Amino acid sequence: MIRPVSMAQPSAPPATSSLRHMAPPGATTTDVYVGSAPAPEVSAPQPDEAASHAGRAMRVAAAVGLALAGVGFLAGCTTSAPPPVSSVVTEHYTAGDFAVEAIPEGFQRIDVVRGTHTEKVEDQTLTVNNDYAPFGVYLGDGLFYDTNGNLVLVPQRAFEGPAVPADSSQIKVDPPGSGNTARAIDQADGDVKIELDGLGNDFTIHQDGARFTIDPPGWGGSTRITRDGNDTTIDPAGWGNDLKLERSEGQVQVDPAGWGNTTKIQLGQDRIKLDPAGWGNETVITRAGSTIKIDPEGWGNETTITRDGSVTRIKHPGLGGETILKHEGNRLVIDPVGWGNQTVVEWKD
Repeated sequence: MIRPVSMAQPSAPPATSSLRHMAPPGATTTDVYVGSAPAPEVSAPQPDEAASHAGRAMRVAAAVGLALAGVGFLAGCTTSAPPPVSSVVTEHYTAGDFAVEAIPEGFQRIDVVRGTHTEKVEDQTLTVNNDYAPFGVYLGDGLFYDTNGNLVLVPQRAFEGPAVPADSSQIKVDPPGSGNTARAIDQADGDVKIELDGLGNDFTIHQDGARFTIDPPGWGGSTRITRDGNDTTIDPAGWGNDLKLERSEGQVQVDPAGWGNTTKIQLGQDRIKLDPAGWGNETVITRAGSTIKIDPEGWGNETTITRDGSVTRIKHPGLGGETILKHEGNRLVIDPVGWGNQTVVEWKD
């Protein structure tokens, strides 16, 4: 499911369904960069846990997000369990960090630019946040743009790399409940096709060199994501809503449409600082050995993520309990707080 774009030279669309990966965690590579890296030159793109989504396309994207909790999350790992912490990729930005991926629901996300939509409630029209969706395009440096239009920073993805094998012909995801099983199938033409229970719910993500196009079902409009040198442009359907990422040494600057809303992300070997516009809302993420800590402004709101072999425990702030991620052979079990709410991901070679 992963189709990373080589950062060394322009890349043509894949001709077969063979999966291409970045270097496995711990492998020796000279194509590793921090903060900035060369990329294919391409022409500029042409204009083109809140409330539920409005509209069919959003509802389908949300269903895909829930269902695809493990699709392509690991690029280049050839074993079922994650690599030992001592061997993971330590750089945030590596050659090939531009790929279709899914990040499981249990993994922590920090909003960089949250997607929104409007809903009518009685006589009022409200603007509400889009739900998160695990399926989308990974942009490097821990940044992930999901199918519901959310740009987030995922600390585990930034520091530990992918965590689920991607060299699979099919991945079956079984979230809680019934009638919502999904399969992700790699197509011979290079597209990734998502098949959901029901009719007319399929959608695709297509790669053309250094550009991905997300095509939802129905008439919701496509989103284009294009990398050109150190810059990445996200162009959703509609006008005047482009989102730009500009990389420089040790930093990514995220510029949404409008004024005064720039977010700066400072990248260090074991530290990431997320600095949105305004005051008093910074988040500092640090890594020490097998532990990652997410520390927003304020007191008593720290999240701790600790990995021990094939088990990762996410301790939520206060009395929020913990989420457990466990690899068991060719599957990943995601067990949040509570009962009867596990998601099980299974894959075939």
